[in-house]
Amino acid sequence: MNLRGMADFILSAGILFLFWIILSGHPDPVHLSMGLIASLLVAYLVPFRDKSEKVTQGGEADTREKKRSCLVFCLLSIPYLIRLQYQILLANIDLIRIIFHPDLPISPTIRRFSTDLNTDTAKATFGNSLTLTPGTLTMDMTGDGDCFIHYLTTPDNIQSKTESLHRAVQDLFDRRNV
Repeated sequence: MNLRGMADFILSAGILFLFWIILSGHPDPVHLSMGLIASLLVAYLVPFRDKSEKVTQGGEADTREKKRSCLVFCLLSIPYLIRLQYQILLANIDLIRIIFHPDLPISPTIRRFSTDLNTDTAKATFGNSLTLTPGTLTMDMTGDGDCFIHYLTTPDNIQSKTESLHRAVQDLFDRRNV
């Protein structure tokens, strides 16, 4: 392993270990040692750079462009993730209100929602985002972008959340292609 490969390995292991510490919430020696071992193992098994890419004339620029594109997409994902977390919080509050309501006002419904998302990744992101919000479940998505969504309550009051998530995903993937 050359010096650059060692630096990539240490960087990957360090980021993974930091992520482990944040998620575990247990700073005791047992959990930290398990996290360190898991981070080192994952960093070793999943290389930071793809070894199959041959660096040819101009190849280094292509690799840099791919890394730059990935970094830009990750940065553009931050506003989307904030909007998603906000929608999940609102949906949780609504679900708590419904559960504690004496009449339990649920009316399960399945509705079609048409999207104009172009890529399969954007469609999958939208469907998964809806499924993450309590009270909604994406049951099916057709190739032309129609979603079949199961709502726990009348969709009229949830429709704005669905449209908001759709706009967030659309903004994310439209800005990525610019």
